[in-house]
Amino acid sequence: MNRYLGTKTKILPQIADAILSLGKVDSVCDIFAGSLAVSLFLKRRGYGVIANDVNRLSYAYARAYLIPNAVPQLEVRKLLPRVTNGRLTKLRAEAKELLARQREAFNQQNLWGEFRSWDDYVEQLESLSLVLTFLQNANEPSHPKLRLRSDVLNHYTKAGRNSSFHSVRGTRGKRNFFSAQNGHRLDFILSHLRYWVQEGLLDEEGKYTLLSVVLDTMERCVNIHGTYHDFPRNELEERARKPLRLVFPNYFGLLQSKRRHVAACENSLNYIAKAPKHNVLYIDPPYNFRQYTAYYHLPNFFVLYPDIEDLDDYLSKLEFVRGQNMSDDFASPFSNRERFLPALKELIEGAKCQHVILSYFDGVNHWNQFLADDNSTGYQLIERFFKTSLFRSGSLKVVPIDRMNYQSQNGCRAKKVTEYLFIAEREGARSPVLAGRR
Repeated sequence: MNRYLGTKTKILPQIADAILSLGKVDSVCDIFAGSLAVSLFLKRRGYGVIANDVNRLSYAYARAYLIPNAVPQLEVRKLLPRVTNGRLTKLRAEAKELLARQREAFNQQNLWGEFRSWDDYVEQLESLSLVLTFLQNANEPSHPKLRLRSDVLNHYTKAGRNSSFHSVRGTRGKRNFFSAQNGHRLDFILSHLRYWVQEGLLDEEGKYTLLSVVLDTMERCVNIHGTYHDFPRNELEERARKPLRLVFPNYFGLLQSKRRHVAACENSLNYIAKAPKHNVLYIDPPYNFRQYTAYYHLPNFFVLYPDIEDLDDYLSKLEFVRGQNMSDDFASPFSNRERFLPALKELIEGAKCQHVILSYFDGVNHWNQFLADDNSTGYQLIERFFKTSLFRSGSLKVVPIDRMNYQSQNGCRAKKVTEYLFIAEREGARSPVLAGRR
């Protein structure tokens, strides 16, 4: 998921250099894994990775990309029993066309050699391509007992019967996250995933593989400016007007790992005590009031969709303009100015690691304003924290990474901002038992 608040895609090389500077490192815990940008980058670099995040979308990506070291194989005959031999021949031809869109990506990204050739790539992805082609093009359900639902259409498009909202500011309207056409196709796909999971036709690996495809696909056709917290009220952006097109998982560089990787979906303060031991704890927490479970409620709902016992009851409790079931909400202490530093201390005290790397961005946060002349308060507080007795005296290193940033208000004014990597050794820490090889 590329459109994710605070993603560290632009500073991945600097994060890798910071880890290399620590000497022998086998395992890293990415405790706020988010879009998995850091976790998957580290997997490609050969590290054992522990990825945790309270957002289900993050867990889905971890289960789809971090954990597997081989392309999952789907049981096509079980999933598509109505596809006769004649129809299967046609489906294979359509799947070949769908796969052909991957040829350029294959030529550019097959650098690690997990696919011996284009034909090998096509063979390994054949079962997945057949299922994706069916979900992309079919109009009739795969099983006679499968009931196609209309939950996305009804609750998240202007054509929906249940998409009306009344905002706290008094405005009224209808949710406009998707075109009616794309809402209908998403319903077709999610209805199948739900049926296949509940009937035991799709295992966990297959479920999260297909869910990761849904998340990547919806990101390309959803009608939002940034997060899923709001949407353009009266129009569909160009991206959202285009027909939904399923995308293939990007496995390049992720299938040669010999390490054991771990995925979790918990409050970081609860999970850190049970996380396997690791060399490095990488921390990229929220630094402002935004609650990510609210800003990404829709992809989180899609991940949960196959497993919700009573969908009608769940959907009857959608609230606010954005349409979120608040039973899924989570208020992070890191998103609270007063609780941030105590929570950071609790997190690090509970970790079983030798080194800590923390990413800090000096843009808008708990302590700083984007356009202020002096945005040093947050930096000073973080620096002071890393000089406490939690860390070995003199071990702190700070790596600044300058770049230009644009704020969304006041004319999108450009300003130089700095990402900082705070790197320090825990006081009294010993090299932990590392995440083992398979």
